[in-house]
Amino acid sequence: MVKVAVISDIHGNYIALEEMLKDAKESGATKYIFTGDLINEFPFGNKVINQIKELQNDYDVYVVKGNREQYLIEYDEYKYTWENVQFKNTVFMRRELTDDNFEFIKNLPFVLSTKIEDLTFKLFHGSIYSLSEFIHNYDEDLMEKIANETEEKVLLFGHSHQRIWTKEAYGKLFINAGCSGVSKMNPNHAEYVILEVNDNNVNIVEKNIEFDTDRLKREILESGILNEEKVFVNFAYLAVTGGGDLTREFFKRATEEMNKKNAPMVKEDAKGIYKKFRLIDDDIWLALADEYKKYFKLED
Repeated sequence: MVKVAVISDIHGNYIALEEMLKDAKESGATKYIFTGDLINEFPFGNKVINQIKELQNDYDVYVVKGNREQYLIEYDEYKYTWENVQFKNTVFMRRELTDDNFEFIKNLPFVLSTKIEDLTFKLFHGSIYSLSEFIHNYDEDLMEKIANETEEKVLLFGHSHQRIWTKEAYGKLFINAGCSGVSKMNPNHAEYVILEVNDNNVNIVEKNIEFDTDRLKREILESGILNEEKVFVNFAYLAVTGGGDLTREFFKRATEEMNKKNAPMVKEDAKGIYKKFRLIDDDIWLALADEYKKYFKLED
């Protein structure tokens, strides 16, 4: 039997990653799969990537890119100079990465196929068609389409920030590995999956591991990100400390205000993945941020 740890959507939360890797090793995992969004919400991309690189020295490690990696890759390529306060978060995240670690994410595949024991696996972030597309456990048409166009038996992915779910459908096993780094559904915890693979059978073990949010707070305060953009990282921290619904509420209201003034949320010069990147005008962003700051837990 081979034990495989599957981790998705770390979003820069290296403290959660440390605890998951410790647990996975103690559980006997010898292979590790990361299904994208390693970085970019908490400002610790280097620490996350360095942990994965170190893991590669002793274990079989499979990694695919997520939309968050692609944002930084295309920002670097197109040199966007958008001045929105919201966009300063992306600028900081790119600047924080070392050249070596930026090359690491640039070279990550969009999809990856592998075989473990007698089972075949396909790894991706959102769907096999797009880094940004969601697969929910009720998306029957999409799952059927993917199943019909995929040879592999087991499909591993993340992106939706739902709780871990699995579904056997259309001759495939769909496994959403959950959200390990910024899950609003598991305050102070990181969820991931261990697959126990034996020949062509797989047993799925769901893991829910506590991590130190006080330590995470201290590290964020020392990172310098609050000198550049306070809102996005505060909402990320709220997600892991029990206030995740506030993020959805904030962006819903921001979108409504943008619609009232008929303001476009996608920049005219946006290319590639940035055609799906919504930027809020500063007057709306800052006014709402001032209203929501009573909930924020991070202050420089």
